[in-house]
Amino acid sequence: MPLILINDLEADVKIGVWKITETELFFRSGINLSAEEETFYETIHHELRKKQWLCYRMILKELLGTNLVHITYTENGKPVLLEYKAEISVSHSADHVSAVASTVQRVGTDIDQLRERIYRVSDRFLSPEEEDSIGNEHRLEKLYVYWGAKEALYKLYGKPEVEFRRDIYIEPFDYLCESKGKCRASMQTPEGRSEYAVHYEKLNGFMLVNAVSS
Repeated sequence: MPLILINDLEADVKIGVWKITETELFFRSGINLSAEEETFYETIHHELRKKQWLCYRMILKELLGTNLVHITYTENGKPVLLEYKAEISVSHSADHVSAVASTVQRVGTDIDQLRERIYRVSDRFLSPEEEDSIGNEHRLEKLYVYWGAKEALYKLYGKPEVEFRRDIYIEPFDYLCESKGKCRASMQTPEGRSEYAVHYEKLNGFMLVNAVSS
């Protein structure tokens, strides 16, 4: 099975990434779905989407060491485990799927294939201060770190009252063209401003970004 990445980001924060090469049957036979999940699964018609949906359950099964990976969703779409007490977040892009879990910290994950089309939409998620600090060197990779961090933090918060450009700020950092690194971020919510650690890693032409509460 191509679980291409599994490690501890921080104490009690585990991340896994899977590159899908298997059949739908492979994933389906390795997971026990609840009745509610089974009903929803039957409504998914796109083959890759079915695999992605099953795959992040498979990753969480590995991360948590349990078969009790039954997931429901809040009214805002945030995934929540039913039987196991842990914070989780999931993401997918093409044939890559990521999942992060922690029994202590609030967490969020995002994975995206690196594509130049992000240049055309950067003004939708970068604040003027971030645009000034990002520069042109390694711009593509850094844009995906900024985007992934904001997407991960939005998922971590799990409510729609946060706007990427206005409320989430990524502190300037040196992208040293290494395979992975770390930076800091803050997010303003109705409850106040909070600080977060952001872990990023370039992997097979994808950028994996994970946010962890401080």
